[in-house]
Amino acid sequence: MRYLNLRDKTIEFEDIDLLVERIVKVIREIKPQVIVTFNEKYGGHPDHCAIGRAATLAFSKSGDSDFYPDSVFSAFKAQSLYFVLWHTYYEKWIKESMLKSVTKVNISETLQKKIRALRSHSSQTLAVPELWDNQKPTLPFLTEYEYFIKGNPPYIIEETDLFQTIEM
Repeated sequence: MRYLNLRDKTIEFEDIDLLVERIVKVIREIKPQVIVTFNEKYGGHPDHCAIGRAATLAFSKSGDSDFYPDSVFSAFKAQSLYFVLWHTYYEKWIKESMLKSVTKVNISETLQKKIRALRSHSSQTLAVPELWDNQKPTLPFLTEYEYFIKGNPPYIIEETDLFQTIEM
């Protein structure tokens, strides 16, 4: 994991080109197969949308050897890009998008780990009392499934694994 030393609630005001350069550097350094970020339109929060836009541009530029030429890391392009599709935007995205495929990942075996992770991020979740007061919260975003929009081809209808199209 890499932290870019960005302040919460200020990412939307960062210089997009500099942010893209920083993300390209991380992509080239760690060489991920898959990048998961927020969608520029459906991120839900201005910071999420801004980092999603920058990560999408970085995904596109990371394989370009002319981009960020001073980097000590060679050009590298991840194979797949996905956007988190918040439960609140699912219906809207399905209605507005020409591409109807959504990757539906079953997380039932790791749902309790997700709840523990959310609880450890108290600055973001204290405003959600049920998350803290209930051993098995029934919040709409705590279901057995998480949804992702594929950001690059190939698009596979009824995909259930973010690594399904990865070439080994």
